[in-house]
Amino acid sequence: MSDPASELEYDLRISINYHRKREFFFRCVEGFSKAVSLLALASLGFDVNWFTWSIAMLSAGFTIATIVIDCSGLAAKHKELAGRFCDILAKTPVANSIPELRTEFFKVSGDEPPSLHGLSQLCQDEQDAAEGRAVDPKRFTWGRRTAAQFGFGQRDIDFPKQSADV
Repeated sequence: MSDPASELEYDLRISINYHRKREFFFRCVEGFSKAVSLLALASLGFDVNWFTWSIAMLSAGFTIATIVIDCSGLAAKHKELAGRFCDILAKTPVANSIPELRTEFFKVSGDEPPSLHGLSQLCQDEQDAAEGRAVDPKRFTWGRRTAAQFGFGQRDIDFPKQSADV
């Protein structure tokens, strides 16, 4: 992939995929929190027992966590960043200056929150597979996809092997 336009498109697609995954994750956490709150509200009509008490505590915990983490704000931020990367991607086929687009890419990247490396690697693996490169199917397990959202799931970096002649 020595073409600068292709390299830029590759990086843009990985960034878009990353931010869409983060947006989806935060929307799911917020939705789950609301569902648990509704369950806790529905359980108010019953006698207080271990189940209703635990649902109430779970609801309180999730509500506090989503407020502190600001799931809706983070989801909106990731949606906005994905949109900005999509705008750059839309310009690449007709762009006269790829270096200017690369500069724009780095400016948008500067606004990104700290990256979860495992999730970045997962997005890169998915992009490689989508482009037909050989990727080990074990990299796409449900466990790794889930762990990557929490900052885990990082795999060892597999640098390309170089010949001794180089």
